[in-house]
Amino acid sequence: MHISLNLVNKLIIDWIITGGSTHDSKVAPKIADTCKPKYILSDSAYDSNQFYGYIFEKTGLIPVIDTNRRRGLDTEKQKQLR
Repeated sequence: MHISLNLVNKLIIDWIITGGSTHDSKVAPKIADTCKPKYILSDSAYDSNQFYGYIFEKTGLIPVIDTNRRRGLDTEKQKQLR
């Protein structure tokens, strides 16, 4: 389950239910499109170049995404991508 929340009034804005094999980054753009605030908060499953690119190019939101250590990128490379 993927949920977009309004943290001010704690209301669900949108949600998507997918199978367990569907990677979070596949539904991330749809969820990001529902966001109206300045920031998008996500866990490390959403840490991908494709999603960062989508956020910067299409939404204007500021991503706050936990680093996915399994991506194999060093810290300096991550800074460049963000």
